[in-house]
Amino acid sequence: MASDSDPLMWGIFALIAGIAIFVKSFSWRSLKNLIENTPTSKIRSLAMGIVEIYGEAVPARNGFIKSPFSGADCVYCIWEIFHWQQGKHGGRWVSEKRGIVGNKFYVRDDTGVVMVNPEGASTEIPVDYSSETLDQNATNFMTSAGVSHKGMLGFKRKMKVEERYIAPGDKLYIMGTAGNNPDAAGARDHTSNIMIQQGDNDKTFFISDTSEKQVLDKLRWKVAGGMYGGAGLIVVGLLIIFARLGMLF
Repeated sequence: MASDSDPLMWGIFALIAGIAIFVKSFSWRSLKNLIENTPTSKIRSLAMGIVEIYGEAVPARNGFIKSPFSGADCVYCIWEIFHWQQGKHGGRWVSEKRGIVGNKFYVRDDTGVVMVNPEGASTEIPVDYSSETLDQNATNFMTSAGVSHKGMLGFKRKMKVEERYIAPGDKLYIMGTAGNNPDAAGARDHTSNIMIQQGDNDKTFFISDTSEKQVLDKLRWKVAGGMYGGAGLIVVGLLIIFARLGMLF
């Protein structure tokens, strides 16, 4: 039986990782091509279907929400809780639980405002808040989320919390489906009957707090790294596997 330090296991791991990265690069390339071939629309002239817009985030009718750990004003927040896992060769942060607070919000450009329902979106938002110091507010939220900050013997665990949020006024690049807005009847006067959301047929839905150029630059690096890096890992993995099998047999 192969052990964790057996080169055969490392070869299999490299092969599987390489295949996964190589396959993922095609979805990145597909998104890159879609963004390149879709013109940015002004909100006033939005048509139904796949669209891309660029504007600033505006709170919905119910106003701001508070991010769970830092208490920052935002319209949408992805939170994550980590614990420290010690290993033979050091330690690492391991994600224990992740969630989202917030609902629909608006995006405004110089021509108008449109509602966005972020449910199901792939988001590219950097970490806005990170802390290894847990105050009472953080521990209360963790308890409500079903995560204990204490170990089996009652000692405090080494933990970290992070937030990635969209604050009012943040500039957003969004690609999604412009569809009917079910809240149009009760929406603010300057809101149209259109809502940006994940489509029923085309699931492409991407939200980033960077510009289209920055999004494309990152995707180009991901595509190149995924294709060449994935192919390289596949080759290395196969070489290790074949060499190890040759030694065994």
